[in-house]
Amino acid sequence: MNAEIVQPLTMFKSPTFWLTGFAAIFLLCSCDPPIDDHRAQANTATNLRVISLAPSLTQAIFSLGAVNQLVGRTDYCEYPPCVQELPSVGRLDLPNYEAILNLEPDWVIVSSLTAPAVVERLRSLGLCVDRFTETGLEGIIEVLQALGHRLGRIEAAEKCIDEFKSTLKYYRRQIPEAALHDLPRVALIYDLEALYSAGAGTFPDDLIQIAGGYNIASEAAASWPQLNLEALLHANPEVIFVTFDGSEMQGMHLRRRILSLQKDPIWSQINAIRSGRIHLIFEDYLSVPGIRSLEALQTLSAAINLL
Repeated sequence: MNAEIVQPLTMFKSPTFWLTGFAAIFLLCSCDPPIDDHRAQANTATNLRVISLAPSLTQAIFSLGAVNQLVGRTDYCEYPPCVQELPSVGRLDLPNYEAILNLEPDWVIVSSLTAPAVVERLRSLGLCVDRFTETGLEGIIEVLQALGHRLGRIEAAEKCIDEFKSTLKYYRRQIPEAALHDLPRVALIYDLEALYSAGAGTFPDDLIQIAGGYNIASEAAASWPQLNLEALLHANPEVIFVTFDGSEMQGMHLRRRILSLQKDPIWSQINAIRSGRIHLIFEDYLSVPGIRSLEALQTLSAAINLL
């Protein structure tokens, strides 16, 4: 059994990198567009006071070199470490409205994890709010474009996008074309007990495809399905990735758990378990969509293609 923590790619070691996606040009003078219609605004400003209610958007702002414009975050926004010095406004799904008002933001940005009702409540308080709902790797590019325009960081956004596309192109070139049924079957599992995974249209699904694998959860009806043992046995993946928080303690616990699965009469029927092709991978890369997610490609590609 292999356990790998993806090391950062060289191109992403600069603080001018990071994000999570969306699109377009904003109008600073209009603060009540329809929900999700953040393409309606057009002014740019490098002095906007911004509160981010999503880890992905917080990381995106950092990747554009605009972290100095952040004045607030959620409890879940922990990367980059410097943002932990900023005041938190609570949960991303139910923020503290008073705390947000006290920070006097010019702009509040949220993801699809924040319900439309929360967005409407924030707008009713006179706040300018935009909700980003783009998905997949293309969504990451769209967010870069959108935030770059709104925050006056167009050149930084273009550089991020160029690097992003170049990395995807590099990995695509490493994989020979093959029919879908000939690709190695891959299972991505976020919790070995609950068996959560990522389905079609999500950015982890895109990454698995680019790395040369077939994501067994892409057949599920939900974008973020909960699998069961029967489904795993039926799909019989050749490679399994299990996410973890990067800590030595959790890594040791999962290694012991995997060893026990190899001795289990049911689990051991799965090809990946029987052959030991089960890998640990850093959870943040596959739970927070952004440029940082590309760092998972190194492990995904090597493990799927036995490099």
